[in-house]
Amino acid sequence: MRMVSRVYCVGLFAIHLLGGAKALGQAPWTQAQSASTWIRRDWSGCVAFNGRMVVIGGADPDLNGLRDIISSSDGKTWTQLTASAPFDNSIHCSVAVNGKIWVLGGGSTQVWSSSDGISWKIATTASPAKWASAVVAYNGKMWVLGSDRYAPKNDVWYSGDGTSWTQATASPPWAVRSQYAAVAFNGKIWVLGGYYYSTVLQRVVYLNDVWYSSDGLKWTSATLSAAWSGRAELTALVHNGHMWVFGGYGSSGDKYDVWYSSDGVKWVQANASTGWSMVGSPVEYDGKIWMLGNEVWYSTDGTSWTQTAASRRWWSERWGHTSLVYNGKMWVIGGLSDVWSSPDGINWTVATWDARFPRRYNHASVVHNGKMWVLGGRNEWGKIYNDVWYSADGQNWTSATLSAAWGPRYGHQAASWQGKLWVFPGTDGGGEIRTSATTAAYSTDGTSWTIVPYSTGVNEEGYAALVQDGILWHVSHHPMSYYPYINWYWAGEVWLSDGKRATVTTENPPWIGREYLSAVSCGGKVWIIGGATWDNYGVYTLNDVWSSRDGATWQCVTASAPWIARWKHTSVVLGGKIWVLGGAKYPDEYFDGYALNDIWYYSLPTAAQSWRLYR
Repeated sequence: MRMVSRVYCVGLFAIHLLGGAKALGQAPWTQAQSASTWIRRDWSGCVAFNGRMVVIGGADPDLNGLRDIISSSDGKTWTQLTASAPFDNSIHCSVAVNGKIWVLGGGSTQVWSSSDGISWKIATTASPAKWASAVVAYNGKMWVLGSDRYAPKNDVWYSGDGTSWTQATASPPWAVRSQYAAVAFNGKIWVLGGYYYSTVLQRVVYLNDVWYSSDGLKWTSATLSAAWSGRAELTALVHNGHMWVFGGYGSSGDKYDVWYSSDGVKWVQANASTGWSMVGSPVEYDGKIWMLGNEVWYSTDGTSWTQTAASRRWWSERWGHTSLVYNGKMWVIGGLSDVWSSPDGINWTVATWDARFPRRYNHASVVHNGKMWVLGGRNEWGKIYNDVWYSADGQNWTSATLSAAWGPRYGHQAASWQGKLWVFPGTDGGGEIRTSATTAAYSTDGTSWTIVPYSTGVNEEGYAALVQDGILWHVSHHPMSYYPYINWYWAGEVWLSDGKRATVTTENPPWIGREYLSAVSCGGKVWIIGGATWDNYGVYTLNDVWSSRDGATWQCVTASAPWIARWKHTSVVLGGKIWVLGGAKYPDEYFDGYALNDIWYYSLPTAAQSWRLYR
């Protein structure tokens, strides 16, 4: 039994056990979103507020809810007001009234408000807002009109403060419907289109009727059959003395047309097919109509449209992937079947959606002899690989061998070291024995391998390996116990290797032992970032960062970085920055929503050390 003195640099605090050196104070961290980056979003809230357009959440291309709030004065450069709002931002309603932005609905009965888009206060947890309700600002009040996910309604409610709500009517004459539009125009509230399911016809009925009311109680039909075809998910706003209707979908599919009317009865088509690739959320701002969806477009007349920002798509949420730097770009490989590259962390290009090597995670990758290499790993059905693949462009992959002499393994590491391609121990899924994954091996061509019995204490999955100044490092963990099976946790270890034996040089560093961390060599230091750890009370992910020049003396750069604690993420060094890419929020990564695809970087100059959110 080894007694240790250590600091747990975990979460938002440091716990000092049994004496020893304290962790350094938290470094100044800055969170920022790259200017001019527009991320495609559906169902976002958009308002014109305080001389800017403010966009609230929505859903990304993979239908993951976004919690950010961004703003722009020109539609080109977007500034992040907050990366994570305190409410669920997808499929909600947003409106600006009485000097505040209000967010409500989206499957929640909460109502939130903000005077700046940054600080938010909750007004009530019991509003009448429902999933996909329509909300308008009218006569200094918020009006909520019907809808629900499973039991659509057409009730009408209003509130002046977001806390107290009054029902104007429980059943107006317009049909119960979903995914319709509403606006306030000419001293009236207007309801337009939508759809409902007819039990009589046994099919969906798409509506093109238009209704209005001056008090929310008495409603009048302007037309039961507008010139635009019946549709759902249409959007609407008021501009230049007219109501405008945009796109949607109906019995003939998606629509990209634009219509306007001064009375709700007569409708004129401004554009039969715009240049948008999707119908987003519209907002009237600076005398223009803005459409914010896959891209950002504006128009003064609804006919001619100009694009100000294009959507940039990147790799989807994942964990167990690998990253490396090759040809001046960072690359993300696997976790799924695709391969991506970027020179700056913003602009990503897919090299292939379906690489020739089978889909995998917890594999190893490395740059060696002017090529990228992928070695071993496993798939989600439990198959474990010992194949070797290489590529010079990320698109075309060639098999060096489908069955290398070293046994199938995952959670292992690889390195280009001393002119050879190396594979180090991992696990074969066989419990503590790991009979086929405890050896190392090296090769000059990726096909013929020389096996090296590897004497080490790092025959565990999920350690980190790197080369600095020609020296091979392993950063590992081992179980520690004060009283057998009663009090235990993981301790850290740092090992140096000669290719045959990994020798422990630092048995008890101040950071807590962890697995599936990331580690890089940068600025003459070794950096370890995040990971997951165990103790008697459970499994935890980490977001601390440590650095060392010699592996013996460690500095806690931060006990709690602003990015979400994670494991099975990756890190690379590019452009004088350390980058953190994706991973899983929690140790049980199989639950939906646990995987990540955010990107952060850490600037090295000590005068401006900070983490910045790129996306």
